Amino acid sequence: FSFSQYEPQRILGAGGFGVVFLCKHPYLGNKRVVKSLRTCDLERKVEDVFNEATTLEKLKHPAIIGLIDCAFADSAKTHPFLVMDFFDGLNLDSYVESQGLLSTTDLLQIAIPVAEALQAAHASGILHRDVKPANILVRREAESWQVKLIDFGLAIQASSFEGKASTQGPHGQTIASKSIAGTMHYAAPEQMGDLPGVAVGAYSDVYGFGKSCYYALFRTPEPDDQDKETLPEPWRKFLSACTAQKLAYRLPDFAAVLSGLRQLAATKPVIL
Repeated sequence: FSFSQYEPQRILGAGGFGVVFLCKHPYLGNKRVVKSLRTCDLERKVEDVFNEATTLEKLKHPAIIGLIDCAFADSAKTHPFLVMDFFDGLNLDSYVESQGLLSTTDLLQIAIPVAEALQAAHASGILHRDVKPANILVRREAESWQVKLIDFGLAIQASSFEGKASTQGPHGQTIASKSIAGTMHYAAPEQMGDLPGVAVGAYSDVYGFGKSCYYALFRTPEPDDQDKETLPEPWRKFLSACTAQKLAYRLPDFAAVLSGLRQLAATKPVIL
């Protein structure tokens, strides 16, 4: 991308989709986030990602990071990038690792705006495809939370999982393989090819959402049954319905998810 427009300050992260830079405007000093994309592992064409990014910008949902620009850095159109607003916070993965597990009360304050954002995106015909803690940015402010959902449409192809995700050890595992391995834990069965003939849909994002809630509560997307037993029964049933392997048992969309979350919010809070 053009350094004359966006001066790189530092790398915020990297993964299977590319590299994320914190930048600033050379004259105004505004902070911006630039994602320089790798195209070889993305599920979809970059043009489709750009089109959906433009739709999301028109949506202007408070829990979705706003798009400022998207373009190619070269005339051959081999180096695409996205420019977004900067949100000063941690992703949910890093927050739990550094600050500890969330209570169900705190999780509700994060889960509801995320679910509302996904419902709004789905209503505009946009699936996220990669809902996971690394794509949920959070910042705690006194007793409330600010939440932003990022990386719509930047899911990694299932064919990219093979081999890379199994790399072991601190010296053998690349940032990209860690990103791919992380995605695997939250990808719905139909995204992994385990439900032949079933297309990715709103229910796929519901699955990643439910697994992300498990992570916030237990520091793992796949808690043991004994861990799940420590949850209040309404939470246990709700998260089970979000993460069911079979579509017949899974909540179909975020209207159903929000209905469940509001019922949970209406019950007496339980601190874990």
